[in-house]
Amino acid sequence: MEGERERFVWIDFAKSISIVGVITIHTVAILVLNIEFGSKSWWFGNIIDSSVRWAVPLFIMMSGYTLLGKKESTKYFFLKRLSRVGVPFIVWTIVYFLWDHFYNGIQLSFQLIMERFFSGSPYVHLYFFSL
Repeated sequence: MEGERERFVWIDFAKSISIVGVITIHTVAILVLNIEFGSKSWWFGNIIDSSVRWAVPLFIMMSGYTLLGKKESTKYFFLKRLSRVGVPFIVWTIVYFLWDHFYNGIQLSFQLIMERFFSGSPYVHLYFFSL
């Protein structure tokens, strides 16, 4: 067990660096989204934002790496992930649809909801689920 823990120390470090990257993305988003396009502040925010876009894919890769070599049935694998990933995905998709409707004034129809849901892009924050 001790050797197993030592094997994943570098993954903990990579995830920690990714956390800083994700926080940075969210922090500088205001510069990229709300400052005049092409201004010095916009360029500063855009360069910083672009330089840390690797953070989310790194999380995904580290999760995949830690799953390699696990001995579990396909059914167990998917049932476990459905509760940990599927349920939050559905809940947050509903929250974002409601946000779009009440805050952004988007008129939601059944067809629009189905198109966005099955295209894998119910909202920009869920882009990593797209197929």
